[in-house]
Amino acid sequence: MNKQNIGFIGCGNLALQAIKTLSGSYNIFYSNLSINQAAENLAAEKLETIDLAKKCDVIFITVKPNVTAEVLSSIASQLKNQLVISFVAGISRSKLVDLAGGYKNIVRTMPSLGIGFKNGPIAIAEMGDRALIDQTEVIISELGSTYVLEEKDIDAFTAIYGAGPAYFALVAETMSKLATDNGLSMSDKDLASVMFTAGELLQENESAGFAEVQNKVASKKGVTEEALNTMKSAGINEIISQAINNAIERSKKLND
Repeated sequence: MNKQNIGFIGCGNLALQAIKTLSGSYNIFYSNLSINQAAENLAAEKLETIDLAKKCDVIFITVKPNVTAEVLSSIASQLKNQLVISFVAGISRSKLVDLAGGYKNIVRTMPSLGIGFKNGPIAIAEMGDRALIDQTEVIISELGSTYVLEEKDIDAFTAIYGAGPAYFALVAETMSKLATDNGLSMSDKDLASVMFTAGELLQENESAGFAEVQNKVASKKGVTEEALNTMKSAGINEIISQAINNAIERSKKLND
């Protein structure tokens, strides 16, 4: 059976993770737009954007929102029956279709960097064409767990799940600095394993929530409880809520 040709226009971090995962199952190509030099070491062939659009059965749009219009207008004349999958944050499917000159075989999705480990959630915007969604799921289910959502919910998914790894990294960065300040010489990987433990505890019991993980670690009047109470008193829940709500609004504005 012949492998499908899959192309990536833009080759940032998300595209690199997807290419690494999909390269064993498909013939992978990438354009010379927004190239990450790490792509040179992947099992993928570099093509001009127009040539990629002509050659590929499936085209991933993995560029920044501010150049999406330029990219889609440049390939619109080459779109016949290809499936176009957008990884672009904040741009609605209807706008993507308009930017592509009315081409309708476009599916809006939103992944996270977890796709490099085949375990990240991936949202697919509902768009009324079950066949296109099924075709998309066949491919991106190799990257992680897929969820078909109403398009109005994609901005929240982007701000929480798509951007989520950066939030955890910010907390870890602060903890890492404190470890150094207190004379500890463990690596950031050691700290990452501590954060990974929270996920493992959830995996042990699917009905458990994050509150239960906190309770498992904290003891009455102990060290963990002291730290958690201090964070909550300082308004950490409100800060996180405000930050993510601002991110959701920012995602919505990208479509303007």
